[in-house]
Amino acid sequence: MKGRLTYEMVNKFIDAFNTVLKKKYQLFSHPRSTLKGKKLAEYDAFKKQETKETIEKGSPLYNVLICTSFNNNVSNL
Repeated sequence: MKGRLTYEMVNKFIDAFNTVLKKKYQLFSHPRSTLKGKKLAEYDAFKKQETKETIEKGSPLYNVLICTSFNNNVSNL
């Protein structure tokens, strides 16, 4: 199966992606004024990367975030 992705590879990517998203939105849950040093730099870097397309409700990334949030809430039940 040269050149094909396995389910394990896809699942590892999804887990890594979800970890990054969780870290990002945990950081965003704090007011910017309370962040210092490295956390403030990460916060600013994430905000700088945002564009109109990534924060619109109809964008594919927004839909991924909603699905990720839903899956996390379901797994916590």
